[in-house]
Amino acid sequence: MAGKLASWAASVRGVTGPFDLSIVFLAAGAVVSGLFWKENKAAVGAAADNGDGKKGSIRDAFDIVCGDQKLMLIGAVQSLFESAMYIFILQWPPAVSAAVTSYFGEGAITPFGTIFSCFMTCSLLGSLLFGKLFKRKNTFTEGTATGMLAASALSMALAAYFTSGATTSLAGIIGAFLLYEACVGMYL
Repeated sequence: MAGKLASWAASVRGVTGPFDLSIVFLAAGAVVSGLFWKENKAAVGAAADNGDGKKGSIRDAFDIVCGDQKLMLIGAVQSLFESAMYIFILQWPPAVSAAVTSYFGEGAITPFGTIFSCFMTCSLLGSLLFGKLFKRKNTFTEGTATGMLAASALSMALAAYFTSGATTSLAGIIGAFLLYEACVGMYL
């Protein structure tokens, strides 16, 4: 539905229409959270301490992370995957537009809202898949995450191949991007 609303807003107000429409939803979210969200506050005097009666600091947290190789690795994986997500967010529209133009010819309109809706559906399916895999016996999160990371790397490699100058395949690009969004759903 968000994709359809974004397409409608773009048709009415141009390329900034979806951003203009988002103001309405952000304002509604602010009103709802302001009226109904009860803050989760710690009890007075219940500050975290590290065993010596002193409050923990950012420096203490930094030292803990630097001292634990597992925390460093999970932080690196998280940073790298999220970097790839943000690059994807910036790069999928021009890649799909170029493929649509190549396939349908100049003047073809790219249905960004519909494509975005498909992406969100794949993200939901990825999240559901992760939940199902997590509930199975003898399935470890580490193995599932490794498979998801491999599938996301493969999907981006396929997208790069299908957007190369030698071959431009609209179906290949969309398929690779849908697989990537399913991986994002598993990650989130």
